[in-house]
Amino acid sequence: MARYRKIDVRMWNDAKVAKLSDEGKLIFFFLLTAPQTTMIGAVPIDKYTVCRYLNMDAKRYDIGYQQLKNMGMVEYDERGLFFIRNFLKYNPPDNPKVVSGWSSFLDVFPECELLETIAKSVITACLARGDKYIDALGKEYKELAGYGIGNGMAFQRTENREQELINVATQHMSAEEKTPSADLPPEPPQEETLTLNSDASAELTPVQRAVRVGKHCPQQKIIDLYHEVLPALPRVRIWNTAKRKQMMAARWREMASDQEFQSEAEGLDFFRRFFEFVSHSPFLMGQSKNADGRSWCADLEWLLKAENFTKVCERKYHRD
Repeated sequence: MARYRKIDVRMWNDAKVAKLSDEGKLIFFFLLTAPQTTMIGAVPIDKYTVCRYLNMDAKRYDIGYQQLKNMGMVEYDERGLFFIRNFLKYNPPDNPKVVSGWSSFLDVFPECELLETIAKSVITACLARGDKYIDALGKEYKELAGYGIGNGMAFQRTENREQELINVATQHMSAEEKTPSADLPPEPPQEETLTLNSDASAELTPVQRAVRVGKHCPQQKIIDLYHEVLPALPRVRIWNTAKRKQMMAARWREMASDQEFQSEAEGLDFFRRFFEFVSHSPFLMGQSKNADGRSWCADLEWLLKAENFTKVCERKYHRD
């Protein structure tokens, strides 16, 4: 099992954590840090062992676990398996090679209904990272989740995988909604959106909605936001190269997964705040001069490069 794992300190500001009793917090933090906890958030341990670790009686355990279950934070199967539902959101795989080793975890998990839930969570996390991750995932998880198997066809590519996540929702759509109008030209792939009625959208989990939103990057709207919030920085003249479009789409997809965008509007609000944050950096805005009196300023392409984007978010270019 992993010796080190990430724990986001912002959890102390989380409304769910704030509502937990001492018993609920203790059980939750134990599961996050237990030596039995795997890299996918599944913990092959029974509740009696948890009680022994925490010196907790059955009554206190029941109070804490029921809170965690009711809040959708943890699930447990009586055969001896816990699952931390949002674990992979904060501990995503670093690379496809890591994912390829996850099949070994199934050897130590008891056969139970909870495995299907775990498998679906693993697939959702891999989808959010891209095709290489889902391709590296062992077939055992796909079979447990009933994923990508139909009519004797092999596992499908990204656009069809996305449809699998929302197939329950689309069955509630009317024929008019499913059939595009012949009078209208098709939308460009990156700008495509899926219109679901309220009942259909409600059937998607927050993670599934985030994956769906992440697949359709509103490139021009982000460019317009950049121009609106940062008029002093170089304007975008051309944004039609594959490299630039892929770079913007990658940042959109990553943030949709990390921040769990529930709509395009939420994603655009994030990028507005990102650009506003950039505006407070004298260095990025070209207001700082080096030793020879020259200055430099960022542009949209520079800001969206993976390494630069991360550094900006980590305040590397902002003075405290």
